[in-house]
Amino acid sequence: GLNVISPTWFKIADNEGGLLDIGSQQYVRTAHDAGLSVWVLVSNFEVEGVDNAVILGRTSVRDNLVNNIIGKAIAYGVDGINIDFEELPSSCEDGFSQFIKELSIKCEKNDLILSVDNYPPTPSSEFYHREIQADYADYVIVMAYDEYYNGRGEAGSNSSLGFARDAVLNTIEQVPPEQTILALPFYSRIWRTDAAGNLSSETIRMNEIPDFVERHGAAQVWDESCAQNYVEFTENDVKTQLWVEDAKSLGEKMNVMKQEKLGGLAFWKLGMEPASIWESIITYTGKSSE
Repeated sequence: GLNVISPTWFKIADNEGGLLDIGSQQYVRTAHDAGLSVWVLVSNFEVEGVDNAVILGRTSVRDNLVNNIIGKAIAYGVDGINIDFEELPSSCEDGFSQFIKELSIKCEKNDLILSVDNYPPTPSSEFYHREIQADYADYVIVMAYDEYYNGRGEAGSNSSLGFARDAVLNTIEQVPPEQTILALPFYSRIWRTDAAGNLSSETIRMNEIPDFVERHGAAQVWDESCAQNYVEFTENDVKTQLWVEDAKSLGEKMNVMKQEKLGGLAFWKLGMEPASIWESIITYTGKSSE
Protein backbone atom coordinates (compact mmCIF):
# COMPACT_ATOMS: atom_id res chain seq x y z
CA GLY A 1 0.00 0.00 0.00
CA LEU A 2 3.01 2.30 0.09
CA ASN A 3 3.71 4.70 -2.76
CA VAL A 4 5.91 7.41 -1.19
CA ILE A 5 8.86 7.01 1.17
CA SER A 6 10.48 9.92 3.00
CA PRO A 7 14.00 9.19 4.29
CA THR A 8 15.47 11.56 6.89
CA TRP A 9 18.60 12.53 4.98
CA PHE A 10 19.10 16.31 5.24
CA LYS A 11 19.64 18.07 8.57
CA ILE A 12 20.41 21.75 9.00
CA ALA A 13 24.05 21.74 10.06
CA ASP A 14 24.91 25.35 10.90
CA ASN A 15 23.69 28.93 10.89
CA GLU A 16 24.80 29.52 7.31
CA GLY A 17 22.25 27.19 5.69
CA GLY A 18 24.57 24.20 5.41
CA LEU A 19 23.21 20.66 5.42
CA LEU A 20 24.33 17.38 6.91
CA ASP A 21 23.64 14.83 4.21
CA ILE A 22 23.40 11.04 4.50
CA GLY A 23 21.67 10.46 1.18
CA SER A 24 22.17 7.55 -1.21
CA GLN A 25 21.60 7.40 -4.95
CA GLN A 26 21.39 3.61 -4.71
CA TYR A 27 18.51 4.02 -2.23
CA VAL A 28 16.67 6.23 -4.71
CA ARG A 29 17.24 3.78 -7.55
CA THR A 30 16.02 0.87 -5.42
CA ALA A 31 12.92 2.83 -4.36
CA HIS A 32 12.14 3.80 -7.93
CA ASP A 33 12.56 0.21 -9.08
CA ALA A 34 9.98 -0.75 -6.43
CA GLY A 35 7.53 1.88 -7.73
CA LEU A 36 8.10 4.30 -4.85
CA SER A 37 8.50 8.05 -5.03
CA VAL A 38 11.15 9.53 -2.71
CA TRP A 39 10.42 12.74 -0.82
CA VAL A 40 13.59 13.48 1.12
CA LEU A 41 12.99 14.87 4.63
CA VAL A 42 14.76 18.02 5.86
CA SER A 43 14.88 18.55 9.65
CA ASN A 44 15.92 21.52 11.77
CA PHE A 45 16.22 20.14 15.29
CA GLU A 46 18.92 17.50 15.35
CA VAL A 47 22.14 19.55 15.38
CA GLU A 48 23.09 21.48 18.51
CA GLY A 49 23.68 25.20 18.08
CA VAL A 50 21.38 25.70 15.10
CA ASP A 51 19.52 29.02 15.50
CA ASN A 52 16.24 28.87 13.58
CA ALA A 53 15.71 32.62 13.88
CA VAL A 54 19.01 33.29 12.12
CA ILE A 55 18.46 30.65 9.44
CA LEU A 56 14.93 31.74 8.56
CA GLY A 57 15.29 35.43 9.33
CA ARG A 58 18.28 36.28 7.15
CA THR A 59 17.69 36.39 3.41
CA SER A 60 21.21 35.30 2.48
CA VAL A 61 21.11 32.29 4.82
CA ARG A 62 17.63 31.32 3.66
CA ASP A 63 18.76 31.51 0.03
CA ASN A 64 21.75 29.32 0.80
CA LEU A 65 19.58 26.76 2.54
CA VAL A 66 17.06 26.65 -0.31
CA ASN A 67 19.83 26.28 -2.91
CA ASN A 68 21.51 23.53 -0.90
CA ILE A 69 18.26 21.58 -0.54
CA ILE A 70 17.42 21.88 -4.24
CA GLY A 71 20.95 21.09 -5.37
CA LYS A 72 21.13 17.92 -3.30
CA ALA A 73 17.62 16.84 -4.28
CA ILE A 74 18.55 17.13 -7.96
CA ALA A 75 21.87 15.31 -7.42
CA TYR A 76 20.11 12.35 -5.80
CA GLY A 77 17.26 12.32 -8.29
CA VAL A 78 14.51 12.42 -5.66
CA ASP A 79 10.89 13.24 -6.46
CA GLY A 80 10.06 15.63 -3.65
CA ILE A 81 11.03 17.38 -0.43
CA ASN A 82 9.41 17.07 2.97
CA ILE A 83 10.07 19.93 5.41
CA ASP A 84 9.96 18.89 9.08
CA PHE A 85 10.77 22.06 11.03
CA GLU A 86 9.73 21.65 14.65
CA GLU A 87 9.87 23.73 17.83
CA LEU A 88 10.18 26.99 15.94
CA PRO A 89 9.90 30.14 18.06
CA SER A 90 7.17 32.62 17.09
CA SER A 91 9.94 35.02 16.03
CA CYS A 92 10.33 32.78 12.95
CA GLU A 93 6.80 33.56 11.75
CA ASP A 94 7.66 35.68 8.72
CA GLY A 95 10.90 33.86 7.93
CA PHE A 96 9.30 30.42 7.87
CA SER A 97 6.50 31.54 5.53
CA GLN A 98 9.05 33.22 3.27
CA PHE A 99 11.19 30.08 3.28
CA ILE A 100 8.25 27.94 2.13
CA LYS A 101 7.44 30.45 -0.62
CA GLU A 102 11.03 30.61 -1.88
CA LEU A 103 11.52 26.85 -1.70
CA SER A 104 8.24 26.21 -3.52
CA ILE A 105 9.29 28.36 -6.47
CA LYS A 106 12.47 26.34 -6.98
CA CYS A 107 10.65 23.06 -6.37
CA GLU A 108 8.20 23.92 -9.12
CA LYS A 109 11.00 24.84 -11.52
CA ASN A 110 12.65 21.49 -10.88
CA ASP A 111 9.49 19.35 -10.88
CA LEU A 112 9.77 18.49 -7.17
CA ILE A 113 6.81 17.88 -4.86
CA LEU A 114 6.88 20.00 -1.69
CA SER A 115 5.23 18.85 1.53
CA VAL A 116 5.37 20.41 5.00
CA ASP A 117 4.91 18.67 8.36
CA ASN A 118 2.78 20.40 10.99
CA TYR A 119 1.58 20.01 14.53
CA PRO A 120 -2.18 19.78 15.07
CA PRO A 121 -3.39 23.41 15.04
CA THR A 122 -3.30 25.21 18.40
CA PRO A 123 -3.11 28.92 19.27
CA SER A 124 0.61 28.50 19.98
CA SER A 125 1.30 27.18 16.46
CA GLU A 126 -0.82 29.63 14.47
CA PHE A 127 2.33 31.39 13.29
CA TYR A 128 3.16 28.36 11.11
CA HIS A 129 0.42 29.79 8.84
CA ARG A 130 -0.94 26.63 7.27
CA GLU A 131 -3.04 28.72 4.91
CA ILE A 132 0.15 30.19 3.42
CA GLN A 133 1.68 26.72 3.23
CA ALA A 134 -1.40 25.60 1.29
CA ASP A 135 -0.86 28.40 -1.24
CA TYR A 136 2.69 27.31 -2.01
CA ALA A 137 3.26 23.67 -0.96
CA ASP A 138 1.66 20.68 -2.66
CA TYR A 139 0.74 18.97 0.62
CA VAL A 140 0.33 19.98 4.26
CA ILE A 141 0.85 17.06 6.63
CA VAL A 142 -0.72 17.07 10.10
CA MET A 143 1.12 14.90 12.64
CA ALA A 144 -1.69 13.45 14.76
CA TYR A 145 0.44 11.96 17.53
CA ASP A 146 2.33 12.94 20.71
CA GLU A 147 -1.01 13.84 22.30
CA TYR A 148 0.43 12.87 25.69
CA TYR A 149 4.20 13.10 26.05
CA ASN A 150 6.97 13.25 28.63
CA GLY A 151 6.68 16.60 30.37
CA ARG A 152 2.93 16.90 30.14
CA GLY A 153 2.65 15.51 33.66
CA GLU A 154 0.01 12.86 33.13
CA ALA A 155 -0.41 9.59 31.29
CA GLY A 156 -2.63 9.26 28.26
CA SER A 157 -3.02 8.15 24.68
CA ASN A 158 -0.37 8.97 22.11
CA SER A 159 -3.07 9.42 19.46
CA SER A 160 -6.72 9.12 20.44
CA LEU A 161 -9.47 9.23 17.81
CA GLY A 162 -10.76 12.56 19.09
CA PHE A 163 -7.30 14.10 18.97
CA ALA A 164 -6.75 12.92 15.39
CA ARG A 165 -10.20 14.05 14.27
CA ASP A 166 -9.75 17.52 15.78
CA ALA A 167 -6.29 17.77 14.19
CA VAL A 168 -7.84 17.11 10.78
CA LEU A 169 -10.91 19.30 11.17
CA ASN A 170 -8.88 22.25 12.45
CA THR A 171 -6.33 21.83 9.66
CA ILE A 172 -8.88 21.74 6.84
CA GLU A 173 -10.29 25.05 8.05
CA GLN A 174 -7.07 26.48 6.62
CA VAL A 175 -5.98 23.89 4.04
CA PRO A 176 -8.08 22.26 1.27
CA PRO A 177 -8.80 18.62 2.23
CA GLU A 178 -7.24 17.29 -0.97
CA GLN A 179 -3.93 18.95 0.04
CA THR A 180 -4.07 17.61 3.59
CA ILE A 181 -2.30 14.39 4.59
CA LEU A 182 -3.07 12.76 7.94
CA ALA A 183 0.06 11.39 9.63
CA LEU A 184 -0.47 8.58 12.14
CA PRO A 185 1.92 6.75 14.49
CA PHE A 186 3.35 3.28 14.21
CA TYR A 187 4.15 3.46 17.93
CA SER A 188 2.61 3.93 21.38
CA ARG A 189 3.90 4.93 24.82
CA ILE A 190 4.34 2.82 27.92
CA TRP A 191 3.60 4.88 31.02
CA ARG A 192 4.95 3.91 34.46
CA THR A 193 4.08 5.40 37.85
CA ASP A 194 6.23 4.30 40.78
CA ALA A 195 5.21 4.06 44.46
CA ALA A 196 6.29 7.66 45.03
CA GLY A 197 4.04 8.90 42.22
CA ASN A 198 6.85 9.62 39.76
CA LEU A 199 5.70 9.31 36.15
CA SER A 200 7.85 8.28 33.21
CA SER A 201 7.28 6.95 29.71
CA GLU A 202 9.03 5.26 26.83
CA THR A 203 7.99 4.56 23.25
CA ILE A 204 7.12 1.08 22.06
CA ARG A 205 6.84 0.02 18.42
CA MET A 206 3.53 -1.34 17.20
CA ASN A 207 5.18 -4.61 16.26
CA GLU A 208 6.49 -5.02 19.82
CA ILE A 209 3.18 -4.45 21.62
CA PRO A 210 1.64 -7.97 21.35
CA ASP A 211 4.74 -9.57 22.88
CA PHE A 212 4.88 -6.94 25.65
CA VAL A 213 1.24 -7.50 26.60
CA GLU A 214 1.59 -11.29 26.53
CA ARG A 215 4.81 -11.23 28.54
CA HIS A 216 3.10 -9.40 31.37
CA GLY A 217 -0.09 -11.46 31.23
CA ALA A 218 -2.11 -8.26 30.84
CA ALA A 219 -5.63 -7.92 29.51
CA GLN A 220 -6.63 -5.47 26.80
CA VAL A 221 -9.89 -3.58 27.30
CA TRP A 222 -11.43 -1.44 24.56
CA ASP A 223 -11.64 2.20 25.62
CA GLU A 224 -14.45 3.79 23.63
CA SER A 225 -13.44 7.30 24.71
CA CYS A 226 -10.21 7.15 22.72
CA ALA A 227 -11.00 4.23 20.38
CA GLN A 228 -8.04 2.18 21.55
CA ASN A 229 -7.38 -0.92 23.58
CA TYR A 230 -6.15 -0.05 27.08
CA VAL A 231 -3.74 -2.10 29.19
CA GLU A 232 -2.99 -1.59 32.90
CA PHE A 233 -1.11 -3.73 35.40
CA THR A 234 1.01 -3.32 38.53
CA GLU A 235 4.31 -5.09 39.18
CA ASN A 236 6.74 -4.36 42.03
CA ASP A 237 4.65 -1.35 43.10
CA VAL A 238 4.93 0.20 39.64
CA LYS A 239 1.72 0.86 37.74
CA THR A 240 2.07 0.44 33.98
CA GLN A 241 -0.42 1.89 31.46
CA LEU A 242 -0.53 1.51 27.71
CA TRP A 243 -2.98 2.83 25.14
CA VAL A 244 -2.48 0.34 22.34
CA GLU A 245 -1.96 1.30 18.71
CA ASP A 246 -3.13 -1.58 16.52
CA ALA A 247 -5.04 -2.26 13.31
CA LYS A 248 -8.38 -1.44 14.94
CA SER A 249 -7.29 1.89 16.47
CA LEU A 250 -5.49 2.99 13.31
CA GLY A 251 -8.55 1.98 11.29
CA GLU A 252 -10.74 4.33 13.35
CA LYS A 253 -8.37 7.20 12.61
CA MET A 254 -7.87 6.27 8.97
CA ASN A 255 -11.62 6.46 8.56
CA VAL A 256 -11.36 10.19 9.34
CA MET A 257 -9.15 10.54 6.26
CA LYS A 258 -11.80 8.78 4.20
CA GLN A 259 -14.71 10.77 5.65
CA GLU A 260 -13.03 14.13 5.08
CA LYS A 261 -11.71 13.16 1.61
CA LEU A 262 -8.11 14.00 2.48
CA GLY A 263 -5.17 13.79 0.09
CA GLY A 264 -3.66 10.76 1.79
CA LEU A 265 -2.07 9.14 4.82
CA ALA A 266 1.44 9.17 6.24
CA PHE A 267 2.95 7.06 9.01
CA TRP A 268 5.88 7.52 11.40
CA LYS A 269 7.85 5.49 10.95
CA LEU A 270 8.46 2.64 8.55
CA GLY A 271 9.77 -0.49 10.27
CA MET A 272 7.84 -0.04 13.51
CA GLU A 273 4.69 -1.64 12.10
CA PRO A 274 3.60 -5.27 11.73
CA ALA A 275 3.49 -6.24 8.06
CA SER A 276 -0.21 -7.06 8.36
CA ILE A 277 -1.12 -3.41 8.95
CA TRP A 278 -0.74 -2.66 5.22
CA GLU A 279 -3.79 -4.82 4.50
CA SER A 280 -5.79 -2.52 6.78
CA ILE A 281 -4.35 0.59 5.16
CA ILE A 282 -5.49 -0.55 1.72
CA THR A 283 -8.90 -1.49 3.13
CA TYR A 284 -9.50 1.99 4.53
CA THR A 285 -8.02 4.00 1.67
CA GLY A 286 -9.26 1.89 -1.21
CA LYS A 287 -5.93 2.63 -2.89
CA SER A 288 -2.23 2.85 -2.12
CA SER A 289 -1.41 5.29 0.69
CA GLU A 290 1.14 8.08 1.01
